[in-house]
Amino acid sequence: MTSILSVTLYQYFVKHQDDPNPKQKNGWKIPKSVNLGMPFSLRQPAETLADMKLNNDFAAIPVNIGVHEHFSDAIEGIKKSFKKLRTSMMPYGVLNMFYITISFPFILPKFAVDFLSDKYTLIFSNLNASRIKYSFNGKK
Repeated sequence: MTSILSVTLYQYFVKHQDDPNPKQKNGWKIPKSVNLGMPFSLRQPAETLADMKLNNDFAAIPVNIGVHEHFSDAIEGIKKSFKKLRTSMMPYGVLNMFYITISFPFILPKFAVDFLSDKYTLIFSNLNASRIKYSFNGKK
């Protein structure tokens, strides 16, 4: 999905490359990369439905992805980035820093969130479209 986003962004930037840009005389440049805010699940995969635990154990992490013209180039770069991320301690660090900042007075976490969210081009949601039908209290 992220590779498709990379190619789609490239196509969008090409389409709007000649739109007027007050900061540059020659229109807009196609960026080499964009910053995403992306949820990173810290939950262990459940083997059965009985093992499934409903919790919101995730960290919102920054991910930099390249903007590529071809899908094959995009998928190679994203595979490398995500492989590093899976073996990284960064998601746990981000989550723990969040827990620390919420114990501060209100203005400090608000300033941190505002400062960090300004750095993102796009932010993904952590709503998961499930392939398994769940039943809770007799309702599906």
